[in-house]
Amino acid sequence: MKQTIITATLEAFDEHGIRFTMDDVANNAGISKRTLYEHIASKEALVGEIIELFFTDIKAQHLRIAQNESLEVTSKIKKIICLMPESKISVNTKKVYEIKKYYPNLYSKIDQQLAEGWEIVIDLFREGIDKKVLRFVNVQFIRQIFLGIFRSLIEDEFLIENNMAFTDALEEAVDIILKGLQVEDEMKMRKGSDSDH
Repeated sequence: MKQTIITATLEAFDEHGIRFTMDDVANNAGISKRTLYEHIASKEALVGEIIELFFTDIKAQHLRIAQNESLEVTSKIKKIICLMPESKISVNTKKVYEIKKYYPNLYSKIDQQLAEGWEIVIDLFREGIDKKVLRFVNVQFIRQIFLGIFRSLIEDEFLIENNMAFTDALEEAVDIILKGLQVEDEMKMRKGSDSDH
């Protein structure tokens, strides 16, 4: 029953965003609202379940990408940072912004999840530095930069006002940072500069 309710909630969230009602969930699940409340305490608790589900999904994907030997280290970093849940449910900035507006306590959980679980990315940056694919940089500082980007894109209405997708903006930011750190690009630039003289 719990899984049926979660699936029904995801469908309601996909269609209505955070404005979905418990009636929407009960209808999607094919149960009465009374039965729904026997299994879940509140709408806020349901949204909390969705958040937990999304981040559990993302963390599982992190591990799979990190262990994929066919990918180069910079590709792994980009894929992991730009990950979205493996779900047919659309997650966009407007939905997250509405969570922040109407359920600040739940948004705090999102922010906490964003701040945690960077170990794999940090290890990949260290691997890139060791292999001299990336130039030396303080990996904790890089984590703070990416975390700042995440928070800025989610908390600000810039993406909504400019009709930009979160993933597109994030991928562009990651490209800019990684290109600035790649040793190979730096060496090519120097060679090009030398040949001009």
